[in-house]
Formats: sequence, C-alpha cells, structure tokens
Amino acid sequence: MDKMPSKKHLIMVFYGVSGSGKSLLLKMMKDIFPNVTLHRKDSTRPRRQGEPAHGTPELRLVKKLGPASDYLLTYQAYGAWFGVRKDQLNKSFDKSEIHLIIIANIKAIKEFKAFYPHAITVYVHSDPQNIPERLIKRDTLEYEKRKKRSVALYKGFLNNNTLFDFIVLNFWDKRNAAQQAENIIKKYLENTGRLIHA
Repeated sequence: MDKMPSKKHLIMVFYGVSGSGKSLLLKMMKDIFPNVTLHRKDSTRPRRQGEPAHGTPELRLVKKLGPASDYLLTYQAYGAWFGVRKDQLNKSFDKSEIHLIIIANIKAIKEFKAFYPHAITVYVHSDPQNIPERLIKRDTLEYEKRKKRSVALYKGFLNNNTLFDFIVLNFWDKRNAAQQAENIIKKYLENTGRLIHA
C-alpha cells in the first residue's frame, strides 16, 4: 500500500527551463541539509555526451520503464519517458526526509499535486532566451531546437503560474539562487517545528 505524507513530510518539486540550474540547486541543498534526498527518476532518454552510463543523481537511464505499479506517475517529454518512483517516495516518508524532485512537465506536476497536495512547487527562473554555453556543449541538440524547448517550458510556467508556490531567480550567481532555495526549506522547518541542520 502506498504511504501518504503528512504536512511534516516536505516534498519539493522543481520546474524550469534546461540550464536554469535545477540539478545544481538540488545538489547544493543536499550539501546544506543532512536529511535531504534527491529523487532519481527512471528515464528512457539517450545518454548525453560525457554523462555516465547509469545517468545522473536525479535520473536513472533505462531502456524502458518498469511495471506501471513501480511508479506514482509517468510522463513523456521530447520523445523520452520519465517515471516517478513510488519506492523512493515511500522511503523518504518513512525517514521524514526532505525529498527534492525535478519534474519538467506541467501536466505531471498537476498530477503529482493531486496525489500530494502539501508538496511545495518551485519554479527556477532564468532567461529562456539566453542559453548558457555549457548547455550548448552538453549535448548535440541544435541551438534553435534547444531554444525552442526552453521557450516552451517558460510558456508552460506563464500559463500555469498559480501552480507554483515559489519562484527562485537564478540570473547572476548560483549562491544567490541557492540562498533562496535554502530560505524556503528553513521557513518550512521553522513552521513545522523541525530542527535545522539536525
């Protein structure tokens, strides 16, 4: 049976354009807070240049998704499938962890919020017209296609901005963006009476 989190279980869902710094933010939060865990989705997307064969801390690369019963939800993006795993969510609830997850699909976020209304949704904002050099080098996707994807994700936010509880601005310094995300978590911990840096 699937477990249901209470208000004392913090789940944070992050959304934003490619290169906005979502993965880096999650890593920095894990370094700051000892009870933070990162959700590792299953995905059928191709391995990127220089990426380990097993994927990333937030993504396990598989040839195909497992049984539907393994996932809270699945969604498709740019020709690949992604699956949010039930076992990782349940484990985080058992341990009362702060569980961070990236979902780059508005419909999937709505579905996630229907399951877990207390989940905090965060939009990580950077200029969708300004694709960083590191992102261009990251894979072989043509610049115009990458830009088109970024603008589409940004429009997804504009058309569904009330779906998000917070916006983290990531323009100039990654430390500034990390401070904003850290403040959100600290405020939650203060409101629930849980210890910070316990």
